Amino acid sequence: MGRRPKSAYASAPDFIDADLSSPPEHMSDGAKAVWDEFCESAVEAKCLAAVDLPLFELWCEAVHLARYANKMIAEEGCITYNSSGAPMKSPWVQMAESARKDVRALCIELGFSPKSRFKVEKKTGSEKSSSWGKP
Repeated sequence: MGRRPKSAYASAPDFIDADLSSPPEHMSDGAKAVWDEFCESAVEAKCLAAVDLPLFELWCEAVHLARYANKMIAEEGCITYNSSGAPMKSPWVQMAESARKDVRALCIELGFSPKSRFKVEKKTGSEKSSSWGKP
């Protein structure tokens, strides 16, 4: 059996070393606020490569949507009533649940969770000393 050819994606990405203090103009105002809140930290933590920016934009939009839906739930409650007066789950609950799933999935893709960050570091060949004195 022959060896599989090495993937073109196996090399470490070029992490962003640029100033990204201004979010893209096409993003919503809420997502821009999330960008301002987290972009610098993500760049410093080497979690963002240039090819990741579209995913980061989606993450910002999803975080904003989750926060907005949670705000609306706090204001209006989880239960609403249909035209017959029967109680039903508020549409904001579904929106919050969907946005949270998107945020979680994008966190994993971008290496924003502790477990996924470890996997990203391992794939990119980061050599960090552990508390045991071994890389």
